[in-house]
Amino acid sequence: MRSRREEIEFLKWALPRMGYLWSGYRKPRGQVIKRLRHRIEELELQGGIRAYRRYLEDHPEEWEHLDQLCNITISKFFRDRKMWDFLKDELLPKMLQANNEPFKAWSAGCCNGEEPYSLAIVIRLVKARPGRWKEYTILASDRNRNLLKRAEAGSYPPEALKELTNEERTFFLT
Repeated sequence: MRSRREEIEFLKWALPRMGYLWSGYRKPRGQVIKRLRHRIEELELQGGIRAYRRYLEDHPEEWEHLDQLCNITISKFFRDRKMWDFLKDELLPKMLQANNEPFKAWSAGCCNGEEPYSLAIVIRLVKARPGRWKEYTILASDRNRNLLKRAEAGSYPPEALKELTNEERTFFLT
C-alpha cells in the first residue's frame, strides 16, 4: 500500500512540471501508475518510484518519455450521446443560421479525432435540413503529434464506428 501512496505523491509532483493538472488524473491514475511500474521494470530500476524520480533527475531526457506515459487517450465517436443530440437538435440549428460570421469550432485535445469528426457529422446533419446555413470550420489540436496524425488520417476500424447510426455513417463517409 505504501508503494501506491508514493506513486500518487510522485504524480502530484511530476504532473504539474509537465503542464498537467492533478485534478484531471483522479480517474485514470491507475492506468498511468501501471505504465510507470512497467517503465521502472523496463529500466531495471531497484527501489520503485523513488528510484525512478532519481532517474528523472539524472536523465532529463526521460521527462519526454514520462510525458508519453501520462497521456490519457479516451476518445470515442458520439461519447455522451445525449449531449450530441442536444447539440444537433437545439444549439447548432441556431448557431449555424446564416449571417455574416462563419461558425468556428475548436476541439482541443482531440486525441484520435473522434470528437471533431462527430461534430462535423452533426453539423452536416443540421445543414441537410432546409434553410440558409453559414459556412463552418473545425480546428482540432492535440499535444500528442502521433495521435494528431491518426486523427488527420480519419481512418478508423469498423468497431470504432459501431455507435454511429446509418445516417451518421453516410455523413461520415462523404
